Amino acid sequence: MDIVSRQDLHYSLALGVLELTADAFLKAASQKPGAWLSPIGAGLYIVIAYVLQTAIMKNNLGIVNAGWNAFTTISGVLTGIYFGETYTYRQLSGILLIAAGVFMI
Repeated sequence: MDIVSRQDLHYSLALGVLELTADAFLKAASQKPGAWLSPIGAGLYIVIAYVLQTAIMKNNLGIVNAGWNAFTTISGVLTGIYFGETYTYRQLSGILLIAAGVFMI
């Protein structure tokens, strides 16, 4: 099956982008408390719930969730690095192995 026509992966990508955005707002709010940042992040998680429900109406939950997890595993680390978090080489290796395993599904 052509990866471009895979609706389950399209939903996974949409969920990943939404969660990346929500996490970035919440991380920013944790570093510079701002009343408007946390509600945006929380609101995006409500949107995520709706998109996930829509996704699993016609797609396998396991596949949608696996693709979403692979995306957020990598993007979460990159977001953390952007906000000043540090990781050891061992931690990064483990994260890459997790993501690679999920992408194999």
